[in-house]
Amino acid sequence: MALKQESKLIQSHISEVRSGKSAAYEQLYNVHAGRIYTFGLKFFNHSKYGAEELTKRVFITAFEQINSYPQNITFILWLQKFAVEELRKGDIQKGDEIHQVSPVDEAVFLLPEEERIIFILSDIEKLNTEEMVEVVPEPVESISAKLDSARKRMLEKLNVNNLTELDYKVNFVSKKPEPRDELWDIIYNHIHFFATKDLKEDTAGEVLN
Repeated sequence: MALKQESKLIQSHISEVRSGKSAAYEQLYNVHAGRIYTFGLKFFNHSKYGAEELTKRVFITAFEQINSYPQNITFILWLQKFAVEELRKGDIQKGDEIHQVSPVDEAVFLLPEEERIIFILSDIEKLNTEEMVEVVPEPVESISAKLDSARKRMLEKLNVNNLTELDYKVNFVSKKPEPRDELWDIIYNHIHFFATKDLKEDTAGEVLN
C-alpha cells in the first residue's frame, strides 16, 4: 500500500505558513491537533498534562522546521514522526491529575513504551506498513514483532479472543478529545516570539555588515 498524498488544501496552508501568514498556522493546527493530542492521551493514560506537552512540542518543532517538510508524506505523518521522537526522549512528565480511565486505556498504558507507540500508531491511528516505517522509523520486522507482542498483551489483559473484538474495544469512543483552546495561544506565542527574535538578529547583522 502506497503512502497517501496530502490534500491540496493542506498543501496550500503549508505554503502560506512558509510565507509567514499567521492564519495558516492556526488552520494547520486546528486540522491536526486532535490526533496528536489523542496520541498523547493514549500514551500517557489520559494525562492531559502529558498530552498537551507532547502536542505543544510537536507543533513548535513542525512550525520551526516547516521549510524542511517533505512533500512525499502527509502533514499528519510528519507530525506523528516528531511525536515519536519526543516520546522516545522520555522527558515528558505524565502529570498527577486524578482521573478515571477505562480498562482499555489502562491496558494500553501498561504496554512497554516501544510497544505502546507501535500499538497506538497501528491499531488506533490505523497507519499502514509504509506509514509506520516512515513514522517510527524501523525495519518492518522490528515493527511487526513489537506489534504482535503488544496485541498479545492486550488480548490477555482485556480477556478477548480475537483481534476483531480487540479492535472494537480499543476504538470504541463516544467523543473525540480535543486540547483546550489556550494551548494554541501558548504555541503561537512561542513561535511568534522566536520568529521576531530571529528577525531582529538578522536585521542587526545586516546593519553591522
